[in-house]
Amino acid sequence: MTNKITIIEKDRKIHCEILKQNNLIECSFKELETWSEIHHDLFNELIAIFQNYEHKNGLFEDMNRRIYVRRTTLEKNINIRRKSNQEIFELLKKMRDTSFVIKGIYQSNGYKTTAAISFFNYVYLHEKPGKESYFEIEYTELFAMLCHKNYSLKYGNYCKLNLQKTISLKSKYAKALYELIESNKYKKQFTFKEEELKSLLRYDVKHYRFAGLVREIEKVYKVVNSNVKFTYTAHKETKSLTFKIEK
Repeated sequence: MTNKITIIEKDRKIHCEILKQNNLIECSFKELETWSEIHHDLFNELIAIFQNYEHKNGLFEDMNRRIYVRRTTLEKNINIRRKSNQEIFELLKKMRDTSFVIKGIYQSNGYKTTAAISFFNYVYLHEKPGKESYFEIEYTELFAMLCHKNYSLKYGNYCKLNLQKTISLKSKYAKALYELIESNKYKKQFTFKEEELKSLLRYDVKHYRFAGLVREIEKVYKVVNSNVKFTYTAHKETKSLTFKIEK
């Protein structure tokens, strides 16, 4: 942490696109009891901020993993106007304290890695009377690498996401389903087993039944389908769902 900080931010387009690794869309976690709509939008925003920075070092070199983001930037880009500084800090802290399991990480030595990581090394909230508040966040080495545009362009396994579309979706299940469809639509048709889909959608209910999961998808289908065209079929016998991309 430094006392002399110049916060340099590039204004991004409202209809900003990010390159999001599919393994970040599909990552799993058990410690985070509630993954909210705000968590989802904040997570994507932090990827966008990192991709908007200028990185002078190479992909596998010692890149600068620290970002500074104004509160007003988060207010403008995602729906947090009613959140206090401390509430935003707690959202970031929860993400910092949670272990996420990410599969299929390509390394410079040719290995493909499964990792349990945190996204951030630390999160600081800076406040001063009469001055604008801002957050200082240092990404972990692996998370910074996965956020880097050059990583996606080199290894593939990513999808382009329009942040305005994900932010416009109000339900956390709609956001997750939209990204899941986008990341798999190159397959044209794909099937997920019940437990896998629960994990991917962050579906957390106390008294779970497969029919409940299907109903949740029914609720958000129309709004998600307006952004990416698809149909789905539920299979009660195998407790799975098949998704088919439409042209």
